[in-house]
Amino acid sequence: MIIIEDSKNYSQIYQDMFALLGDKDAVMKIHEHYGGMTVNFPRKLYSQSYTEKYICENYGVQPINMISSHLGIGTRRVMQIAKELGLTKPRRKSTESQENKALYKKYRI
Repeated sequence: MIIIEDSKNYSQIYQDMFALLGDKDAVMKIHEHYGGMTVNFPRKLYSQSYTEKYICENYGVQPINMISSHLGIGTRRVMQIAKELGLTKPRRKSTESQENKALYKKYRI
């Protein structure tokens, strides 16, 4: 394996990788393994199982926006997953608001 010392001799994508990684050996390994392929990287870094585990461990401990920022998902999605995992309490309608609705219906003109 020949390693070129000057990264300017690499194709642009490999120059970018070298600038990011700072290691010519890593760039060569990537080239050997993925050379000639089209590679797409998912937006989500973490697996669904890790996401669920992280939410289980941190829901109610950390603010939701910190959890969502760490996982790279929205706050609504964090709350949805927490609900699916049974971490949230079901919403109850307050008895006061139900009484107010009943009174409104009763005395409505």
